Amino acid sequence: MTRSFAALALVSAALGTSHLWPDLAATHDRWAGASRAEALRAAGDDAQMPADVWGFFRAHIRAGDRYLLRTPKGAPRGFVDEATVARTYASWWLLPAVQVDEEAQATVVLDYRSPGGPGATCLRPRFCVERRRP
Repeated sequence: MTRSFAALALVSAALGTSHLWPDLAATHDRWAGASRAEALRAAGDDAQMPADVWGFFRAHIRAGDRYLLRTPKGAPRGFVDEATVARTYASWWLLPAVQVDEEAQATVVLDYRSPGGPGATCLRPRFCVERRRP
């Protein structure tokens, strides 16, 4: 029984690798010559996150901020929706600020594809930053 399981695991690993390897090689070829700035934007480029919007958000975030990312659910992106992709990207791109789920906890509210509130600074409509008092 143990040998059968081990053999199955090896075959599974070999098949998985044979399917994954071409994607890894293509990703390596695409980003191998990237500058540091390009490498930092790689995840956003692959997720189709607009670089100007995330640069705008990052410019308005400071260490110690707690931010709420307001975004509609959006279109499906594989197994998740666009809002999940945006929140996941934000949790990395906007470090060391911390993402929160409640507006009352936020020192900054970021509107991503969502109308900004009164007093918000907007890059363009539906991409806004509103700083709150702590």
